[in-house]
Amino acid sequence: MPAPIPSLDPDAAAKIAALGAGLVVLDTNVVMEIVSVDLMGKNEGCSTPEALRRSPDFRARQLRAKYSNLLAWHLASESRPMLGIQGEVVRTLTTKVAPRDGSAIEAFTTIIAHQVLDSMYGDHISWLRDDEFSPSGTNADRWLVLLASHLGAPLITNEGVTSDGISDRNKKGKNVRARAAEAGVPVYSPSQHLDDLGVDVDQLSLEFVEAVTDCLRSAVTSGAISGWAAPEAASRLADVYRFVMLDEVDDSIAGIMPPAIPWEL
Repeated sequence: MPAPIPSLDPDAAAKIAALGAGLVVLDTNVVMEIVSVDLMGKNEGCSTPEALRRSPDFRARQLRAKYSNLLAWHLASESRPMLGIQGEVVRTLTTKVAPRDGSAIEAFTTIIAHQVLDSMYGDHISWLRDDEFSPSGTNADRWLVLLASHLGAPLITNEGVTSDGISDRNKKGKNVRARAAEAGVPVYSPSQHLDDLGVDVDQLSLEFVEAVTDCLRSAVTSGAISGWAAPEAASRLADVYRFVMLDEVDDSIAGIMPPAIPWEL
């Protein structure tokens, strides 16, 4: 049986108490699309814009990143609290998708963690923080469903989202979508929830690109991002966001994605 639900940090608890009706629980696979552009690069061999556009798997990854970021930004703009499991996010970011030291992806991840998250999402993403609370895999899925049920919140997940559609099964059987449905928890992909909320995704995408570009430009001019390569890194990251959100892609963006990283910081 799972241990008792860990206590929330005071700020998160107060926010949830005040805005409980608007709370959403984020699966780690949604958070990872927000904090790591590396996840977009899983389709090896896409070294040209044409290859990117032709690949259904890469396109699915692109859209996962797009809708995950757009939903989180929209919810933050509506002052709706989001809750995730910090331990699994940190462990995934530092092990499973840890960027290579000195790589472009490492630079991007660092900039996102220290600048983009705070500027774009503020304190609207809260975490369950407990040194002894660090579930992963299926156990984390069970906890996410338990949390959503306990808090009366919907669960947002990319589980089962592929180029072929959305499934509630995986190779081992039921995935978190199926478990949530069985527990009576509303479960959505980011795209489904944006649609359910009636959001104009095209307009929001334009606004997101403008906001994140301003964020990155300000970080450079203020010295928050420093070093001889800071302007280049910020500019390249802004280009990545333009690709994700607006499908604007050129050779420089194609080259950034693993396994080919043509420049270093």
